[in-house]
Amino acid sequence: MLGVAAVPGAMLGVGALFLPESPRWLIARARPEEAAAVLERLRPPATAAVEARAIAELSAAEAASDIRGWLALGIPWVRAVLLVGIGIGIVQQVTGVNSIMYYGTQILSRSGLGIRGALVANVLNGVVSVLATFIGIALVGRTGRRPMLVIGLIGTTSSLLLLGVVSLLFQPSSSLAYLVLGAMALFLCFQQGFVSPVTWLLLSEIFPLKVRGLGMGAATLVLWGANFVVAFSFPQLVAGFGVSSTFFGFVLVGIVAVAFSYRYVPETGGRTLEAIEELLHQRYAQRGAD
Repeated sequence: MLGVAAVPGAMLGVGALFLPESPRWLIARARPEEAAAVLERLRPPATAAVEARAIAELSAAEAASDIRGWLALGIPWVRAVLLVGIGIGIVQQVTGVNSIMYYGTQILSRSGLGIRGALVANVLNGVVSVLATFIGIALVGRTGRRPMLVIGLIGTTSSLLLLGVVSLLFQPSSSLAYLVLGAMALFLCFQQGFVSPVTWLLLSEIFPLKVRGLGMGAATLVLWGANFVVAFSFPQLVAGFGVSSTFFGFVLVGIVAVAFSYRYVPETGGRTLEAIEELLHQRYAQRGAD
């Protein structure tokens, strides 16, 4: 089972050999010709030229500034963006996704399937997760980032509500097990098709160039910290309160996540990274002034 996981990992490693360097990284290191060549692979020639100029101008402004890294967190609007990014990372995990991914077999077994049946049935969760990512790929270029995140969170929260209700109303049986399996599959459609892909896309877009590495690192650290808390506490919550009450708790957290995403997550679709940075600068600088 572990050996099979090496196959996609090896494919990813080979594919990474063909990835070009980031145009922004190249321009920051005085390699504009290489940056232009990369952009022309990804954009129409006229668009590539305009974007290259915008990157060069921002890079020059960043180079002239002596505020970068941790010092940049002293700027209120940069700090606000970092907090939003950390919030996005937490939201991605408090949906309870890894309670499903890590403990799906145990949940199905408690619902009425035997261990062997639960192991086989849980394969469906993996299949759904893979197929749902293609939904995300198809939608992400056509739908805004924030609407995708909000729709996904509404879907995951509703699925967990359904899971909690059927666990409360039915005794362990094959019927309950199939209802739980259906609710879990529906949850993963929204999580892996909407929430997870747009989370990583937003985190790669929202941080200003001067703190992009720091911001992405901090948000990722908090995201996996939240993953640890969810994964570690889930068995204790189920043992103490039961499956249905635990998922109702996730529903309440999911409602908060929807409100946070609708209120604070910016829309970044259809903009260059430079345009996103200017948008967020104006947005949070204005709020600070108010």
